Amino acid sequence: VEGKAGGNKQAVTAFLEQGYSTSSLHRFWSRFCTGITCGKGEPKLVGDAVGGPAGTESMLDIETITGIAGGIDSEFWGFAGRSPDNPANEPFMKWLEKLSSVSDADVPKVFSTSYGEDEGSWSFPAAQRLNVEFMKAGARGISLLFASGDEGANCRGGKFVPEGPGSSPYVTAVGGTRPDTAWPEPGAERAIGLSSGGFSRYWAMPEWQKDVVHVYLAKSGLPDAESRGVNTSGRAYP
Repeated sequence: VEGKAGGNKQAVTAFLEQGYSTSSLHRFWSRFCTGITCGKGEPKLVGDAVGGPAGTESMLDIETITGIAGGIDSEFWGFAGRSPDNPANEPFMKWLEKLSSVSDADVPKVFSTSYGEDEGSWSFPAAQRLNVEFMKAGARGISLLFASGDEGANCRGGKFVPEGPGSSPYVTAVGGTRPDTAWPEPGAERAIGLSSGGFSRYWAMPEWQKDVVHVYLAKSGLPDAESRGVNTSGRAYP
């Protein structure tokens, strides 16, 4: 895909000492972008952690977004430190505070974030505070894309544990698929086992999800929700 509008901008976020490397990105472009346009020049670097050694996750993110969407200005937003709510978690508020300070004319309208943790690893007040910032971004027309997770159902002690912030009703959670037997026919994909999904224990199911989730829960072969600790009235995410 190649963007046409001059003002298009997209960004990825990076945390947990995952740095950026110009040479790594150029190697990716040289190897995989033959015959297509990847990105649009050098990504703009934003934040207090955009140097240091190249991170595996952070570079995969910027490589993927520039590889999928060419001709679009890209930005790499990197932030140091940890969440004050939990020292094991990402400092998402640093990123969201910076986002709030950038004008509508300059802010990227799409942010892709591959980072996340168990939903319950954030206290409920801290998770609520993140939701406020997610809602503010949405009101500005900014799309926040989060990985749904890479631990499948994330089973802990026999219980399925939801992951956030992808479980928030104010972001778009993105899972993973792989080709099915009829590939490349349209719709010939199926979920990959590591792709996470489930139901939030913090957030109620939005009204617009209820009909489709009701159909899903009526399918045969699903794990027993009660024994697995699944909150089927919570926000569903892929």
